[in-house]
Amino acid sequence: MDYVLGIDAGGSKYLVKAATLEGKVIGEYITDSSRLYDDESKYMRQYVPEIVYEALEALGLDSDNCKYLVCGSSGVDSPQEQLEFDEAYAKIGLPCPTLVVNDTEIALYAACGGKGVLVIAGTGSIAAGKNSKGESTRTGGWGVDINSDQGSGRDITLRAMLYVSYYLDGIIELEESELVKMIVDEFNVDANWLSNFSGDFRSYPEVVKKVPIMVDRAYEMGDPFAEEIMHRTIGALSWLGTATADKLKLAEEESFKMSLWGSVGLKSPHIYPNVKAVWEKKYPNVEVVYPSCGAADGAVKMALDNLHEGIDHSDKKYKEER
Repeated sequence: MDYVLGIDAGGSKYLVKAATLEGKVIGEYITDSSRLYDDESKYMRQYVPEIVYEALEALGLDSDNCKYLVCGSSGVDSPQEQLEFDEAYAKIGLPCPTLVVNDTEIALYAACGGKGVLVIAGTGSIAAGKNSKGESTRTGGWGVDINSDQGSGRDITLRAMLYVSYYLDGIIELEESELVKMIVDEFNVDANWLSNFSGDFRSYPEVVKKVPIMVDRAYEMGDPFAEEIMHRTIGALSWLGTATADKLKLAEEESFKMSLWGSVGLKSPHIYPNVKAVWEKKYPNVEVVYPSCGAADGAVKMALDNLHEGIDHSDKKYKEER
């Protein structure tokens, strides 16, 4: 049976999805992305072929029948990285075109059909877009260390921890902020804990997952610090979308789509509707769509479209598009 593969190789999971040439899903295989990183968080691309063949075996598929592979991966952010990823996936040895792109591209394909603007707000944040001329661009995503992951889980968490520091410094009392009280109680925060966190916050993924939820709850209770964080987050994510749309001159097109993606953007009952309202107010020609499928589905759709259109990106050269 002939098939295509779509891979979502994000920061937390490595998901391989197979579909027939008619688009019917055959099955999927998922493993932890940590298998692709060494102890120093360096991406070990040499393990890619091993995992892909594990997936094929689990799904009962013959590698000779694969007709197209599209992988959206985190870490494809520069010409050198693109070359390294291309080489790693070429070593799988499949007898078909193989395309590796940044994971924002398959998410854009999943949410907007490959054209329009997608803002991703998860652990980090970034926006990607493409217009009807095929011109594409990205905005943000340079990392929270330079305040470029604005509106992300990390950004929200670090801003919340600033207010926790006010409590530890004796500037505010614990009873003055529901948000600060939630954080202190949940993580048993003291001066040592906050010092360790601020010096190595990437080693606290569970904190980054929980704090945005606490901000939502505290916001609903009228906490002033949570309100400030929420307004900043909505403004930042709205801006990522409009900045990307403006670069592509999408306001001049007959119509276009915009979408918000990621746990922070979609799980909060306050962020998505407010960002949507900002976009709809600025662009009369926009359709703001809620994602209806996952990133791996976007990779499958891209593979099928490229296959049916006879597009082979195997020898593509990376183009800087920021």
